[in-house]
Amino acid sequence: RFPAIRGWHTLVEGQLRRSRVLVTPVGRKRTFFGRWSDDLLREAYAYVPQSTVADVLNRGLVDLWHALPGVDHEARLALTVHDSVVVECRPSHVQPVARAIRRCVERPIEVHRRECLIPCDLMMGDNWDALVPLT
Repeated sequence: RFPAIRGWHTLVEGQLRRSRVLVTPVGRKRTFFGRWSDDLLREAYAYVPQSTVADVLNRGLVDLWHALPGVDHEARLALTVHDSVVVECRPSHVQPVARAIRRCVERPIEVHRRECLIPCDLMMGDNWDALVPLT
């Protein structure tokens, strides 16, 4: 169903055979020391996308931390879990805070000489059970 994935696997395997080092689009490097195995390859295939999302999100969160007081003095970063973030604010400030989140987190990155954007999904609610998508 996804023919480009085989090409991605070939690219990763080739880089591992040459140097055992993979580099993400934002410059993070990792050297893979383990024995050549399916487990090593699975780790390597996942490394670039997972690390890239984490780095882009973390950079965006630093910017969001600085942007929130200008949007709403009551908004605050409350929690992060993997690639999810909880921001608390007054109901009347949801839209300006959501715009600030998108502005800070959704940034173009260059991947293989093409500009890519990792989208962010926004949801709102009074608790985890009441979350609804925010457009």
